[in-house]
Order: sequence, then C-alpha cells, then structure tokens
Amino acid sequence: MSISVEERSYEEKRLKKTIDTIKEQLSKAEDDIERAINEAKEIKKSFWETQPIVPESMSDLNTIVDITQNVHAVKREQLRQDTKKCSN
Repeated sequence: MSISVEERSYEEKRLKKTIDTIKEQLSKAEDDIERAINEAKEIKKSFWETQPIVPESMSDLNTIVDITQNVHAVKREQLRQDTKKCSN
C-alpha cells in the first residue's frame, strides 16, 4: 500500500498549510494574551492610583488613631490628676 508521488506531495502541502494556520492562530493568541496582560496591569495600576488609602494601610491607620486617642486620654487623666493635686 504505497502512496503515489502526487498524493505525497498533496499531503505535504496540506500539512504545511495546516501547520502555517496553527502557527498564525498561535501568534494571534499570544498577541491577545499579551494585550490582556497589559490591560490588566493598567487596570490594576489605575485602581491603586485612585485609592486614597490601600487596604493594608487602613489597619495601620486605625492603629495609629487608636494609639493617638489613648495618648490623649492618658494626657487628660494626667492633667486632671495634676490639677487635683494642685488644688489640694
């Protein structure tokens, strides 16, 4: 069961065309992936640029506010005690 030269030539051309089509589709898919990656990076960058405070910093900010309030409370208590001592 041998194939003729014409059949072989036809099959080689058909396979080459199929391979070229696959390469073209792969190249287009790679370009689409690269474009999507760049869009995602831009969206991420834009998102973080528009956020006044990043979420990780929010807990730090809350901690700073709590500490500041505690310091003010301690200062008020100390001032109250000092005032009480002076009036006695």
